[in-house]
Amino acid sequence: MRSACLTHDNRVPEERQVERGGAFSADRWDRFDVFANRSFLIESHPMPHAVFEPAADLALFWEKFEPFKVVLPNRHILETRAAFLRRDRDSVIVSAIAFEFGPPQHFFVVCDRSGDRVTVRCGTHVPLARTDGVIAVVQEVARRYLTLGGEVRSTNLDLAVVLGEEEAPEDA
Repeated sequence: MRSACLTHDNRVPEERQVERGGAFSADRWDRFDVFANRSFLIESHPMPHAVFEPAADLALFWEKFEPFKVVLPNRHILETRAAFLRRDRDSVIVSAIAFEFGPPQHFFVVCDRSGDRVTVRCGTHVPLARTDGVIAVVQEVARRYLTLGGEVRSTNLDLAVVLGEEEAPEDA
């Protein structure tokens, strides 16, 4: 016997609204939870990253790394749990969580050495909504890496936060 769920409708809000005969305003769309349709944040925002040169010692970064948790005034929570060093000492992976707009996003911030450069970016293993909270976590990891030395060669992050000229959110 087949069962049917009458309350679940997996169409996007615009399709449901058009079926009812009304227009769907952009203003109303802004109030919807961004996780109802993550694809627009995945495709429309570039991957947050920073490239540093010369490369500082990633093993030293891993040893000095302290997990942090930030509670923002809008009640969003940004947190890192742990850092992992690859055996060849050319990569550090930081486990992070961003609690914003609904379900938490679990992701990794990857610090990868390639020659004399280190790139700090989000891991690409799962689709990730590149929200302000995710970008803030990458900025904070990049700022902490920069304390070991090197210079920022290229980035799409807020350079004032990465360089420590602007206050980063305080740990909770």
